[in-house]
Amino acid sequence: MKCISETAVPMLTGCNYWASHAAINMWLDWKIDVVEKDFAAIAAQGMQRIRVFPLWRDFQPLDVKWGAGGVPKHLVYKGETVRGSGVDPLMLDRLEELLNTAQKYQLKVHIPLITGWMSGELFVPPAFRGKRLLSDPLVIRWELAMIREIVSRFKDHPAVCSWSPGNECNCMEKGLSRDEMYLWCRTVADAVRALDLTHPVYAGMHGLRPVPAGDFSASISSSIQDVGEVFDALTVHPYPLFTPFCQSSRPDGFRNAFHAAAESTFYSAIGRKPCFVEEYGTFTRMFLGDAEKESYLRVSLWNSLAAGCREFLWWCACSHTFAHVTPYIWSTCERELGMLDEEGKPYPFVAVFRKFNEVMKKLPASHPEKADAVCVLSRNQDAWKNAFGCYLIARQAGLELTFAGFGEKLPDAPFYIVPGLTGDNGLYQDEYELLLKKAEKGARVLFTLCDGVLSPSDLYWGFIPHYLETAPEKILVEGDGFSFTAARVKRYCIEAGRANVLARAAGEPVCLEQKFDKGSIVLLTLPVEEFAAGDLQAINRPETFQAYRLYQKLAEGYVPEKPVVSSFPECTVSVRDISENRKLVIAVNNGLADRKAALQLRPGWQVLDRLYGDSDFLPHHEACVMVIGHAEA
Repeated sequence: MKCISETAVPMLTGCNYWASHAAINMWLDWKIDVVEKDFAAIAAQGMQRIRVFPLWRDFQPLDVKWGAGGVPKHLVYKGETVRGSGVDPLMLDRLEELLNTAQKYQLKVHIPLITGWMSGELFVPPAFRGKRLLSDPLVIRWELAMIREIVSRFKDHPAVCSWSPGNECNCMEKGLSRDEMYLWCRTVADAVRALDLTHPVYAGMHGLRPVPAGDFSASISSSIQDVGEVFDALTVHPYPLFTPFCQSSRPDGFRNAFHAAAESTFYSAIGRKPCFVEEYGTFTRMFLGDAEKESYLRVSLWNSLAAGCREFLWWCACSHTFAHVTPYIWSTCERELGMLDEEGKPYPFVAVFRKFNEVMKKLPASHPEKADAVCVLSRNQDAWKNAFGCYLIARQAGLELTFAGFGEKLPDAPFYIVPGLTGDNGLYQDEYELLLKKAEKGARVLFTLCDGVLSPSDLYWGFIPHYLETAPEKILVEGDGFSFTAARVKRYCIEAGRANVLARAAGEPVCLEQKFDKGSIVLLTLPVEEFAAGDLQAINRPETFQAYRLYQKLAEGYVPEKPVVSSFPECTVSVRDISENRKLVIAVNNGLADRKAALQLRPGWQVLDRLYGDSDFLPHHEACVMVIGHAEA
C-alpha cells in the first residue's frame, strides 16, 4: 500500500477545494471550465495535493415516500423506487471530469467519501434527515453502497492518492458511544480496503482524545488510539479558533507557531501512525492581517516539517466572501479564507507557499533522530493542555519531544516528563513502577503535580511530608540559573529530607531530586505544563517565564548534546540524519524580533551546504536550513 511517507518531497502542500463560482453547490452548478481555472492557479503555487468533497446530499439524493399516519412506504431515487446504489451517475461523471483535470495539472486528490458534514452544517440525503448517521443500520447500508460506487469506479484513476471516511465524521452524530464510533470507522475502512489495497485510508477527523482501547475511565466517542488502529494515517485540523489554549494570545506568537507541529506530533505518537495537517487556515482577515498571516504560515510550515509532518493543506482554495448560501451566510469565519481571491488571484501570503515548495525540491532525504524526551500522559487530566504545555517548554529548552499514553509501552528515552498528575489514580501502580524502572536503568524522570498523589512517596523520594492543602495561587519558583512564576492548585508542605532541592518558592522546596540507581527521579509540586498552556502570555515571554531552563538543567548529563544549538529560546533547532556523518538542520526564529548569531555549532562540526536562509542573521518568523558534517569528513 502506498503511503504519503514514500514521496520524494519532504513535505507536500496543498489545499481543500470548493469551486470558486459556486462554493458548496459546485456539484449542482457544475462548470468544468471554472474548475480547470482554479486548478491551474493552485498548481501555479507549486502545490501537489487537493482535497475534494463528494457532497453526500448531491451524490446520493435518496428520499422517502410516506404513507398514512406518517409511516414510511419506500426509499426513492428522484421520485422512483431506488435501484442499485442510489448514487447519481451524473455526479460520478462530474467527479471523473474533476479527477481528469487534476491529473492534467499534476495534482493528486484526497477524497472524503461520506461528506455529510461541512463547515457547521449537515448535508445529508433527505431520506436520512433526523436519523443516526453513524449507528443506524439502514443509513450505514446506504453509506456502504455509496463507498462501493465511488471506490470501485475511481480506485485506478491516477489522480487519486487517498480515501477517508468523510469530512470530520465524528461531528455527524451526537451521543455516539466509543464502541459505536469504532465499529463505524472499522466498517468503512474495511469496505474501502475490500475494493482497493493500493491507496491508504486516512482518518479525516479531528478533536480526538487519548484513551487506550482497554480503558473505560473516560466517556468519549473518539479515541486517538482507536482511530489510529483503524486508519493508515491520522489527521489534524489545527485552527486556533477551535483548539483549546491556542486562541488566547496573538496567533503569530511563540505558542501558536507550534500549534500544528505539536498537535500532529501528539496524534502521531499516541496513535502510532503518520499524521498530517489536513486543514489549516486563519479565517477572516480580522484575525490576522496580510503580514501577520505570512509570518504565521511560514513558521507553521517550517515547524511542521521539523516535527516530521509530511503533508500540509490550507483551508480553503477560494474565498467565498459573497456566497449567499449556508454555511457561508451563517458564519463570518467561512468567507475570507481562501488562497485565491474572488478574481482567482493569489493573496500575498500564498508567496510563502511558493517559496517553501521551491525549497522542498532541494532538501536531501533525511529522517528524525531519536526523541530527547517523552511526555507521558495520565488519567483524569486535560491531556491536550498538559501535552501542549510540555511541548512548548521542551522546544524552548532545545529538546525534541514525543508522547506516550498512559497504560501503554514507553519508548526508550533518556528523559521522561509526567506532567500535571491529577487525582489519586492518575497512574496505576504498574505504570508508576514502569517509570521508576526507566530511572533505575539510567533515565531521568520528572513528575509534576496538579493535585496528584504518588505512593510510595518518602520511601522512594527521600523527602519528609507534612500536609497537603488547597492553595490556588501564583508563586515565584527560583532555582540555580532560573526563575518563573506559575500557578498551583495544591500546596505540598514538605521538608527536603535526604532529597536534593532544585528549586524553592517562598523558602519552601517545590522541586526535589533523588538519585535512583543509575538515573534519578525529580518531583515538581506544581503543574508548570498546564500553566504554560493555559496562561495568556507566559510561554511567549521566555525572558521571564524560564521554565525551559529547568528542563535544560534536568536534561544535562542525560540528553546527548546537539551538534547545533540556539542562542535564544525563541529559536528552535531540529536535527535530522542524512547519513552517518551528515545532518540536516532546520532552525526557526519563532520570535517577534530579528536575531544575529542565532546558531552555534559545536566543535568538530562545520556547515557543508546552506539550503535556505542565513545562520548568521535570522529574521523574525524565518528559517535557516543547512547541511552540516564532521569537520574531518
